[in-house]
Amino acid sequence: MTELARGSLQVDRLRRTTIPRDILTAAGIPPGSALVAHVDERGRIVLESPQLLLEQLQDAIAAGIAARATSDATAEGRDPAQEPAGSMAEELLAERAAEALAEADDDDPAGSPVDDSAGGLPRDPGGASARAEVNGDGPA
Repeated sequence: MTELARGSLQVDRLRRTTIPRDILTAAGIPPGSALVAHVDERGRIVLESPQLLLEQLQDAIAAGIAARATSDATAEGRDPAQEPAGSMAEELLAERAAEALAEADDDDPAGSPVDDSAGGLPRDPGGASARAEVNGDGPA
């Protein structure tokens, strides 16, 4: 690993430090930047931009979804290489929608709590009061 800059730091009695300008410049950190600090497994203090951490998290999630899809396909006897390459976001949304539908069916064995004929209003056994309020006629 090539070292781009090196400097000495002093920790004051309030445990504060100032990072030398040369190090910040070499790291591409402009004044006013937000940073996230953590200590790694070797005890080193690591400073990273929130955007970099977000990108790493997104990559890890995408890799996990891909690994799960491969595992599921293999478990079901399908060739993972033959699976269609769809958007992972679309797959996740479809999965969440299916889970929400399953939960709704479990919660209300009589069907959906929404009356589609009333423009998505909650189901009203009489039906008239919800539609009357929407039309501005007040409660029926």
